Amino acid sequence: MKSYLLGLSSLVIGSSGMMTTVACYKQQPTSVVFQVAQGQAFPLAIALKPFIKYYNDTFKDEEDFMKVKIQFKDDYEFDGEKVQGHGSFSEFGLIKNAKSNIESGDFKNVPNIILGAQSGAYIINQDKRLLDLSDKGIKKDFFFDKIADLHSVLAGQGVTDKIFNIPFDNADVDALIFNLRLLNKMFEIIQKGGGTISQDSEIIKKALAIQNKEIPTTSIWAYIDLKITRENERPFKDFTVSGETFKTIDGVRELAKKFAENIEIKQENKAKITDSTLSGDVLSIDYQEQAFLKELHTKIEDKEKSAFQLDQNKKVKYNLIDDSEFKKEFKSLWENYSQTAKLSIRHNVGASTKAFHAIKYMKNGTEEWGSWQVLKFQSAMSFAASVGAYQNKISTITKSHPYLGKVQEGKDEEFYKTNAGESDVYMTTQVTKTKNSKHEIFNEGGSSIIPIDSRKDKVNRATKKFLEWLYKGKNKIGTTQEEDNWYTFARTSGYVMPLKDVVKNQTLETFKKQIQELEEKIKGKKDKELVENKELSSLHFKLNMLRSSSISLESLLKLNDEKTVAKAMVTDDKSAQMVGSISTSLLNQTTDKKSEIIEFNKLLADLESKKSQ
Repeated sequence: MKSYLLGLSSLVIGSSGMMTTVACYKQQPTSVVFQVAQGQAFPLAIALKPFIKYYNDTFKDEEDFMKVKIQFKDDYEFDGEKVQGHGSFSEFGLIKNAKSNIESGDFKNVPNIILGAQSGAYIINQDKRLLDLSDKGIKKDFFFDKIADLHSVLAGQGVTDKIFNIPFDNADVDALIFNLRLLNKMFEIIQKGGGTISQDSEIIKKALAIQNKEIPTTSIWAYIDLKITRENERPFKDFTVSGETFKTIDGVRELAKKFAENIEIKQENKAKITDSTLSGDVLSIDYQEQAFLKELHTKIEDKEKSAFQLDQNKKVKYNLIDDSEFKKEFKSLWENYSQTAKLSIRHNVGASTKAFHAIKYMKNGTEEWGSWQVLKFQSAMSFAASVGAYQNKISTITKSHPYLGKVQEGKDEEFYKTNAGESDVYMTTQVTKTKNSKHEIFNEGGSSIIPIDSRKDKVNRATKKFLEWLYKGKNKIGTTQEEDNWYTFARTSGYVMPLKDVVKNQTLETFKKQIQELEEKIKGKKDKELVENKELSSLHFKLNMLRSSSISLESLLKLNDEKTVAKAMVTDDKSAQMVGSISTSLLNQTTDKKSEIIEFNKLLADLESKKSQ
């Protein structure tokens, strides 16, 4: 794998490769294949399927049309046809597979479009296989300039006047989400322990004003209490929670740490914990490796320097482990994270272990998400994907979600009682700074369109036709009047297409006005009505998707402030393995069974070995 994704490599095809190529050309493709590294029930997938159907139905008789077939990780049925999944949740994995198939001559298994990681274009471009969309007007000046700049530096060209990996969907993957009932309980315990809650922010005011304070007994949160010792009867004395607490990444983490240090499960409550009780945490984090690297980047003086970047010779610099400043800050932050991870209460119930963590890192995929932790009263706070706005509360989707499990007949009332409702959840934009930030760091969530040149003119024209419509076209999906695709995408997925004409304060104000109008329409409605009344359910869905889009757009607009920096990190096979090691090492720190803390020097040695492979 040493040279697999590095350096410009020519495609060498032997005799067997020629046979593959000839066979491929005899079997002319009948569709444009679009691969997405998500499950078919993810918010983006749910939104994309109607777009694909609309395009296939509307443009089927037009010149240059070919049917678009979209592939997700898992199998699914689409328009009466079973579509086989590609089996991967990894955007980088899809790029690697495409690269491998190109190099081996297995062109029939190379997709035409990949929705992939930013740096995917860098890898595909090594074989000169990027499909140029500039003749369709999809070029750098079509996009919000700050995002366009970020997307023009990763293709290994040494120039920034052309865009290679095409921005498609932006969303905060680390929006700050609160379960207000759990936050209220936190504040009560802190005050009981001598702490101060300053009512100087909307977050705190909403938590203190919550009407229903009852915590479902399905959650371990129902059984925690203040820990008092003879030596320390007021453990939160001189500790203050204010609006400032939630404005910094380390402020949020320190709150989680301080709270977890000073709570316990009293003996009389331990007997109430059963095998079905859900474990919990103060703070859950999606994409923990991104959260860690984001906080690390706030500590680096040079705002142009990133953990992995290209040098002037288009080679990857592994600053994370080779640069002295990076290595020093990496060590300090790793040890800080490791100390926080040790703060867990564990209680064995038969063969199972129930735990309460200061911080819990999510497995993601089909297993764990911060939004689901908030929904099920497991997390008081979460750095989570904003597009989970319709999945962090009771909704039509959470009642019948294929990964959460469809609510069984006769269990409806239990569902409404044990999950967070509309009034229980509050979401804000991503946090971009730490207390002593050198600068603020914007984390670009979302994916890029990587269009691949098939070397077949007919297929390339069809691919371009579809992408031109997707970015610039209109539709009537779920409406009688035509609307721009970017807006339909925002109201059905929670993502923002970062187009120059979209990323504006005017768009944000429009979103906020529509959110206010929708909130007024569902005001006073019970959660059950928002699920079972078809009209209200539709309004509730649109409301939550626009909340996500609004928050993500607000974060994008912060890039207009010179203090906020978006870091471009190139991904090759080695850096991907390094980031994977960080992700796994963090994940293993906070499992319910035990905390596996890896010392920094051991982690560093592992990363160095991956670089030298």
